Amino acid sequence: MWDSGEWLVVEADESDGTFLRLRPEIAVVTSLEPDHLEHYGGFEELRASFERYVGEAAHAVVFADEPVAAGLGSVARPGSVLFGRSEQARLAVRDVEGRRGNVSWSLTYGEADLGRFELPMPGEHNALNASAAVAAGLLIGVEPDAARRAIARFAGVARRFEFRGERHGVTFVDDYAHLPGEVRAMLSAARQGGFGRVVAVFQPHRYSRTQSLADQFADAFEEADVVIVTAVYASGEAARPGVSGQLVVDAVLTSHPGADISYVPDHEGLLARLRQILRPGDLCLSLEAGDLAGLPDEMQADDRW
Repeated sequence: MWDSGEWLVVEADESDGTFLRLRPEIAVVTSLEPDHLEHYGGFEELRASFERYVGEAAHAVVFADEPVAAGLGSVARPGSVLFGRSEQARLAVRDVEGRRGNVSWSLTYGEADLGRFELPMPGEHNALNASAAVAAGLLIGVEPDAARRAIARFAGVARRFEFRGERHGVTFVDDYAHLPGEVRAMLSAARQGGFGRVVAVFQPHRYSRTQSLADQFADAFEEADVVIVTAVYASGEAARPGVSGQLVVDAVLTSHPGADISYVPDHEGLLARLRQILRPGDLCLSLEAGDLAGLPDEMQADDRW
C-alpha cells in the first residue's frame, strides 16, 4: 500500500537496466562497483548507464570520495550535490566517530555548519549513506534539524549489520554484503566495535560474479582476524568449471600470505570449524546474499558447542 505524501523513495536496481526507466527528481548514487557485468558486457557500459541515469534526473546526489562515482557529477545538472569526505564535496562529512552500536559525525553544507548527527547503527559507511539522505532532503527543503531527528531514530533494516544474538560470549551479526566494497565497509564497522576478534564467514554470490570479481576481494578482508569462505551460492546459475570460493581465498593469500583464511565448502564442516575456533569476546560476522542468514541461529542452537 502506498502511503500518502508528496515524495516516493525508490531503491533502484541496476542489475538488468530497468532503473533507466525511472525519471527521478533526485538520483542518489553512493558507489559504482563492477557488478552485473553479465548483463552489461563490461564496466564501461555499466558506467555509461549510470551517466544516463544521473544525466536524466532533475538533480543528483553523488558520492565524492569514489573517483568513478564522483565522475558522474560532471554529467549532473546544476544544483546537484557531491557529498563525502573529499575536498570537492559540497556536503562535507567530518569527524566521524564509530562505536559498536552507533556512529556520529559533523556536516557542513558549503559555508554552513549543520552540526553533529548520530545514527543508531555502526559504521562510517552508514554515516555516509545517511549524509546522502540529508543531501537529498536539503534539495527538497527539509530543515537540517528535522533531518537530524529522523536519522537519530532510524531503526535500521534487516540483514544490514543485524545483531542476531550472543552465546558463550560470542556476538553474532549477519549482513547482506557480497561485493568487495561492501565487505570492506562491514569489516571496518565491525573493527570499531571493540570485539576481541572479528571472525568473518563469507559466502560468494553467483558463479559469474565470483569469476569476475575474485581478484578484487584480495584486500577486502584486511580488518578480519579470521576468514572462512564457503561454497558459492548459485542464485540460479549453473556451476562453472574451476569457479569456487577457493578463488577468493587464493586472491587474498596472494596479497596477504599470512592471512588466516580458509575455504570450507561443506556446511557441516563450516559449523564444526566455528565450534572449534570461536571464543568469548569474538564477533562472528556472516557476509552473504544467499542462504547463510540462518547461520547465527544454527550456532546458537547447536548443542555440540
